[in-house]
Amino acid sequence: MALPFNLATTPVEDTVRQVAAYLDAVTGCSLALAQQIREPARYEREVSLTLFHARSVPTIELETYMTRILKYCPCQNEVFIGLIVYMQTVLDRCARRRMPFVIDPYSIHRLIITIITVASKWFSDVFFTNSRYAK
Repeated sequence: MALPFNLATTPVEDTVRQVAAYLDAVTGCSLALAQQIREPARYEREVSLTLFHARSVPTIELETYMTRILKYCPCQNEVFIGLIVYMQTVLDRCARRRMPFVIDPYSIHRLIITIITVASKWFSDVFFTNSRYAK
């Protein structure tokens, strides 16, 4: 049985760890499903067309990446929970419009920083400039 999550008392570092584990699972499942549906060569061409996809997979793990973001741009639990909500919203809207959108190792890092920037500006009274998030 999972322990209840208390947004007010859970340390942000623990939230980052849990959200990173969730996103690792989503990324792996999404990639596996997409590769089953399409031929690998066609999949590579289609996926590389979005603005979120990098040319190569970043070497930094998601938890380390999100911890680095937290270090340089401190934010609250709400931002990391908002990350999951925003990501699900993007997937739902793409599915309704029948737009192929895959969250995979090529795109997850850019999606994370984009959504954290938006969520931070939405949930926080004090937020950083875009150039600060780029560090």
